[in-house]
Amino acid sequence: LIYSAENAGASTLKDVPASVLSIYKEANGQGYAIRCTAESSYSTAPMEITIGISADGKICGIQIDSYNDTASFDFRTKDPNYLPSYIGQDSTLADVSIVAGSTFSSTAFKNAVTEAMNVLAANDMIAAGVKSDAQILEELIPTVAPGYTKLAESTTSGNIQKALKAENDTGFA
Repeated sequence: LIYSAENAGASTLKDVPASVLSIYKEANGQGYAIRCTAESSYSTAPMEITIGISADGKICGIQIDSYNDTASFDFRTKDPNYLPSYIGQDSTLADVSIVAGSTFSSTAFKNAVTEAMNVLAANDMIAAGVKSDAQILEELIPTVAPGYTKLAESTTSGNIQKALKAENDTGFA
């Protein structure tokens, strides 16, 4: 155990957010396990998450230990591939998207994972990943066009590179 939120004052780690509960370092230097929480406006209690991160900064395991969201917002049933999409990702989480219909919960989950990865990078335990320009633009979509998600299937032509659909079926961008 190299960090515990219960005894945060005894730690030399910097920039540890409240979402990180504990950090464990594997005895042979092969990686880390981080326990963290994520809160969503639709959950009755925070999600509790455990993340395994290899020494080279890749997620090698991830699980939800506690989840109190309503069944209709449970991103695990809406997209069974959501959790597995984290495996092999570095701190950029480049190929992890948000689950439509569970936007708040899957966003909270992704933010907690990002914060956990950032703690390791900020404390020089792993190298930080570098986001591509395309990833940065993709992450700005919710800010620029809130309520829009990528179409499951779309055809690009001419200058159109991406199509988005409003979650409430009021239009496209």
